[in-house]
Amino acid sequence: MARHQLDSIIYAVTSATYILTSALSGMRASELAELTSGCRRKVERAGGRTRYRSCRLRIWRKPKAASGWNHE
Repeated sequence: MARHQLDSIIYAVTSATYILTSALSGMRASELAELTSGCRRKVERAGGRTRYRSCRLRIWRKPKAASGWNHE
């Protein structure tokens, strides 16, 4: 396999991962870019269910006015 083919495959897999993760989590691209390896924590739920949550996600959003619209 040539180097450019491998680069194309890596790019396609990375893009698919970003798209799938953002679609399932509702995270923005900037939020996804802040994720690092091992940045999840395991939360045991009732009934033996397990949920994984992000440990260090910083979300910087502008506060909304009382009407619900951003007034800049």
